Amino acid sequence: MSTETPHHTVTARFEDGRHVEALSTMTCTAPADALCHAVWDCDCEAWDLPRVEDGRPVHMSMYGGEHTGQLDPEFCNLREWFDNSDETLNGEITFPVTPEWTGDGYLFNAAQDTP
Repeated sequence: MSTETPHHTVTARFEDGRHVEALSTMTCTAPADALCHAVWDCDCEAWDLPRVEDGRPVHMSMYGGEHTGQLDPEFCNLREWFDNSDETLNGEITFPVTPEWTGDGYLFNAAQDTP
């Protein structure tokens, strides 16, 4: 498990009272120089050792050589991967709920912590 400060969050919406609607877009709050903002100048399908050097993202090609790109703080590779892939979320979360009487039954509202 990573000890890095989390810069990506996911919000779940409950649509029909029981099931989670399609998960919302991942939110990215990573700093502008974070590797998740890399936009590569190559078409590599796989690479190794991604890093940021001198303000530019760099990775090693699986076929040899280094490839570079730019950092775009409006873009997030992790958010793109999350939004465009199936089965990307694993685990479980427990959250508080508050009951609301509707006149003929209860609606349980997800409670959010507020700072």
